[in-house]
Formats: sequence, C-alpha cells, structure tokens
Amino acid sequence: MPPRLSHRSTAAVPTLLLLLTLLMLSPPTTTAAAQHHCHRHHSTGDGVVISQADYQGLQAIKHDLSDPYIFLRSWNDSGVTACSGAWAGIKCVLCSVVAITLPWRGLGARSPRAGSASSSAFAGAIAGAVPSSLGFLTDPCGVYLFNNRFSAVANSTRLIQLNLSRNTLSDAVPVEVVASASLVFLDLSYNNLSGPIPDAFAGSDKSPSKLLNNNNNNKEAITGSYQLVFLSLAHNFLDGPIPASVTKLQQLDLYSNSLNGTIPTQLATLADLKVLDLSGNALSGDIPPGLDNLTATCWN
Repeated sequence: MPPRLSHRSTAAVPTLLLLLTLLMLSPPTTTAAAQHHCHRHHSTGDGVVISQADYQGLQAIKHDLSDPYIFLRSWNDSGVTACSGAWAGIKCVLCSVVAITLPWRGLGARSPRAGSASSSAFAGAIAGAVPSSLGFLTDPCGVYLFNNRFSAVANSTRLIQLNLSRNTLSDAVPVEVVASASLVFLDLSYNNLSGPIPDAFAGSDKSPSKLLNNNNNNKEAITGSYQLVFLSLAHNFLDGPIPASVTKLQQLDLYSNSLNGTIPTQLATLADLKVLDLSGNALSGDIPPGLDNLTATCWN
C-alpha cells in the first residue's frame, strides 16, 4: 500500500541554495575587455567605479522608490564608492551592479504627485510595483526586497534571483516572473497571491546541476539562462491543482495555500528535487512512490 497524506518526514535542509548564491555572486576572472570599461581605482574611493549605465540606473531606481526612512541617502555621489560597500545594499562584480539587497526598509513605489518635502515619512508613498527602472541595470543578477511594501512586479526577464517575500503582492502569480527564462531562485511567499499556479514557468533546457558545477565559467553563471531551482509560493491564497509542468526544481515550497487535488506523479520523477513542502493544503489521495527519498518532505 502506498503511503497516505498523513505521512510526514523532515530532515536538515541542504546548503544547496547557499552554494548557488555564492557561485552566482562570486566575481569572474578579470578580462582585458572588462578592464577596458572599468576604472579600477579612483583617488577619492577605494572601490571600482560602476559603469555610467549602472550609475544612471541606480539613480532612476532611487527616484522611483518611496524611501520613508532615507535608507538610500548613501546613493548620493558620482558612483565612486558604490562598489566599495558605501552604497546601501549594492553588490558589484567588476564594475557591474549584480545584486540589490534592501529588506526591511519600508520601501514602496513613489507617487507621481509626491512633493520634495513633507512632514510625513510616508507622504507620497504607495504600495505600487517594483520599479521598472531595474531594467536599466546592465547585468542584474539578484534583487532581494523582502519585507517591504511592493504590490506588483516589474519586468524581471534578466534576473536570476528574485525575493519579494513578505510584501503585498496580490491577485494572480505575476506574469512577469512566469515569463522569465532566467530565474533560478524565486520567493514570493507570505503575500496575498490567489488563483491557480501557472501551468508552466519558462526556462532553458540547461540542467541546474550544470550551473552548480560550472566552476570554469563564472561569467556564464551570472548571465546565463536557466530553469528554476528554488520556488516558494508558501503562505498565499493559491487554489486549484499543483501543475504537473513544474519541473527541474530542487526545492519547492507550497506550504499553507488552498491547493487541492492529488500530488502529480511527475514530481517523483524530478531527479534534482530534494526539498518539498505541500503541507497546509487540501490535497488528497496517495503520495506518489519515490517522493519518500527526498531530503525533506512535508505533506499534512
């Protein structure tokens, strides 16, 4: 007899995603082409000066954001110190901004009618979308804006990692992330998303394991196009069945939604799947044979 959904087993979650993050954010070997357009040092700063395109992109992002607690006040020079740690939340590889990490900042979208001065920290602020000006960056890798006030997602077709957990996203899973062929890591947990999980997430045919083993070409690891390795839609209001087309994943977290139906047997055929949490839903039927071999599983 196959196990029923009352089965539950847990184990230590592997460090795979940590290794993936370190790999993608590790600097590639410096090349002559990179040196040609990167100023290696500046007399008034100890870091690499970012490219003019990324500097303008960051200024556009700052303009589009409501920053009630003025966390972005460090984004205020010519870019000399942006890659040396002086600019809050900025991670660079050579002269390119590859990651923006600004959690717990109260950030939202700026109202187009917002004035330049106000007695209220939140005046002119709306929940709004993650700014589309992120697309101005030349080589973005990761955007980590969890625990803020964003209610929608802008174009993310060039991002590799996106964490918008604990914001105010609502309605269907955003088409901007479903259409992304580059995302490896996607966390939209603890929002207000509803409706069914999309039938398919776009991506290339390259195996995620090739990304992890790609020690000889870190540049490809930063800019390449791969399928999702990590997907979390936990703590939302999603309903309907789990789509069988969710493939190539290593970690899938759908905890605490309103999903129903049976567990797709295709999940048991995913060679790279290690962690699966389907608990807190209304699933029924048998657990497909093979899923009990995962590192961590939760059903009920």
